[in-house]
Amino acid sequence: MNSIRLFLFLGIGLSMDTFSLSIIYGTNSIRKSTRFLLSILVGSFHFFMPILGFVTTSFLTKNININADLVTGIIFLILGVDMIVKDEEEKNNNLGVLEALLFSLSVSLDSLSIGVALGLQKENIILASIIFSVCSFLFTVLGLSIGKRIREKLTNKTNLLGVIILFFLALKYIIKSI
Repeated sequence: MNSIRLFLFLGIGLSMDTFSLSIIYGTNSIRKSTRFLLSILVGSFHFFMPILGFVTTSFLTKNININADLVTGIIFLILGVDMIVKDEEEKNNNLGVLEALLFSLSVSLDSLSIGVALGLQKENIILASIIFSVCSFLFTVLGLSIGKRIREKLTNKTNLLGVIILFFLALKYIIKSI
């Protein structure tokens, strides 16, 4: 029971960046089917990334120094630039596959390091991954829905706000990595 409670708190914590970025993305006019697909992708990444971290714990800690904050900051920067570059018609139709995968990866990188930590502690990684996946799926759905409502209220100002927030998040992660 203590492990489940721990995994639930970790899952909620891991989902907070997912939630905030989902609000930003929800301010774009994204089809309902795409919002659902994006939520599934984020949930899937939050399932597999801890397992990947768990499985490769010894290799990562001995051979590779991955700076998750720097990688996350760069991905947020790419997503922000992408939001600026896209023309209005394309933005209103759908997210591209690459953008959806980058989004899912960027909000799931921290779960890779949690998987490493859980591997070191010999915790139940499958149970943890299921809980992380469900939490991130739900927070993505909620964030995208809130973002949609914000878009309906504020119309065109939301894209600029989303880009500004993404750039600040990117800057935060890049500075944190230094």
